[in-house]
Formats: sequence, structure tokens, C-alpha cells
Amino acid sequence: MAEQQRKTVSDQLLRAQLEVVTAQNTRLQEENNLLRQKLSRLSGDSRSAAAINVEAKIEALRLEDERDQMYDNLERLKRKYNKLHAAYLEKVQRCKALEDTFKRQKTLSGLVMKSALSQRAQVLADKTQTENLEKQVTKLQTALDEAYDIIDELEFELESIDYMEQEMLHMRNELTVLKSKQKEYTGATTSSIPTTELDESLPAYTADIPDGPGCRYSSGPARRISRNVRSMLIRPNASSSSNESLPNDDADNETLERAAMTHDLLENAAAESNQLRRELLKCRLQNRCRPK
Repeated sequence: MAEQQRKTVSDQLLRAQLEVVTAQNTRLQEENNLLRQKLSRLSGDSRSAAAINVEAKIEALRLEDERDQMYDNLERLKRKYNKLHAAYLEKVQRCKALEDTFKRQKTLSGLVMKSALSQRAQVLADKTQTENLEKQVTKLQTALDEAYDIIDELEFELESIDYMEQEMLHMRNELTVLKSKQKEYTGATTSSIPTTELDESLPAYTADIPDGPGCRYSSGPARRISRNVRSMLIRPNASSSSNESLPNDDADNETLERAAMTHDLLENAAAESNQLRRELLKCRLQNRCRPK
């Protein structure tokens, strides 16, 4: 009997231990399932954040390449401008020398005509030489006008490059703000974040033609389009600065709207650049760019 009681007690102890182990195993399985679900959510969030980070890095590298290319173009235009300016100074010196020669020849011709009326043949020869010098002066003046046209065109291109640099700096600042907003929005929510269209190609900007009575490239429709585009560029900047204090829930919609507006503005700027270049070519063909 004692042995049977001991077996019964041991069986009860084993059953109690089995129940405790079974309950502990069930609890551990539930915790394991919860941890697996949490791990899957964290993995999805990590993949979304990594994809956004990669897209932002690609966009930053592309913008840096465009900036380097614009700097190279600016340096090349500056070297060309310096070369043309040196040629212009040389032609001015030659024109001055020819003017001095012409004045001396004219004075000598007057003295010869007053002092020696018998030397008409020499006077005619001097007159012929003077006419030749005048023709040379006219040719040099024409070449000087062409040099002025080229210099004005280069100044226009330099102003275009300066405006493009300002626009690129503004776009880089806007990209930094968008990246910071995306990081804050990713940290605040556990769902996937829709990415903005940052990988769209950005067309090249071209500076608008300066306005005023002394402008040699004056064009009415082109100036009006340029003012409209610049005013549209100023309005999104003001709205972006005023909307920075909004909650993070509206950041995604605001980012999409600003991206669409930026795309439209870039298309308008590209169309304006093409129209300005056509106006410049038309102005050069009609010889309306020559300084008076």
C-alpha cells in the first residue's frame, strides 16, 4: 500500500509538473508569435526607410552632377568672354591708331592744299589714301559692332548661369527640407510612407531677359512670361515657409502638391528658355542688337 501511495503521489507530482510545463510552453509560444509579428513589422519599416534613403542619395548625387556641369560651363564661358574682351581691346587700340593716322593725314593734306596748289597730283593721292583709310575704319567699326554683339550675348549667358545657380541652391535647400520631413514622418508612423517624385528629371533653367529702356534684347511677350514664372516661383517659396508649422499628418499631401507645382514650373521655365533663345536669334538676324 505504501508503495502504491508513493507511486500515486509521484504520478500526481509529475502530472502537476507536466501541466506547469505545458502552460509555460503555451505562454512562450504566444510570446514567440508576438515577437515574430513585431519583428516582421520592424523589418517592413526598415526596408521602407532604406528605400527612401537610397532614393534621396541618388537624387542628391544627380543634383551634384548637374551643379558640377553648370560650374564647368560657367568657367568655359568666362574664359571665352575674357578672350573676346582681349580681342575687343586690341581692336579698339587699332581703331584709335587708325584715327590718329587719319587725322595726321588730313592735316597734312590741308597744309599741302593751302601751301602748294601746284601739287594737285599729290593731293589726289592723299585723298585716295584718306578714302582707303576711311574704308578701313568703317570695316573696323563693323568688326567692333560684331564684337559688341558677341560680348552682349555672353553677358546674357552669364546672367542665365547666375540665375540657374540660385535656382539650384533653392532646390537643394528644398530637397533637404523634404528629407527631414520624410524622416520625421517615418519615425512617427509604423505604416509605409509614399515616396515623393524626387527622381524626376529637372530641366535646365535659363535666366530671363533684363527689362528696361537700355536693354538690347527687349521682347514684350518674353518679358511677360518671365515675370509670370518668377512670380510663380516666389509664391511656392512663401507658401512652403508658412506651411512648415503644420502637423506631420498633412506633410505627405503638401509634399505631393509642391512636387507637382515644381514640375509645372520647370516645364514653364523650359518653354520660356526656348522662346527667349528664339527671340535672341531673331533679334540678331534683324540687326537690332547692335549698340547705337
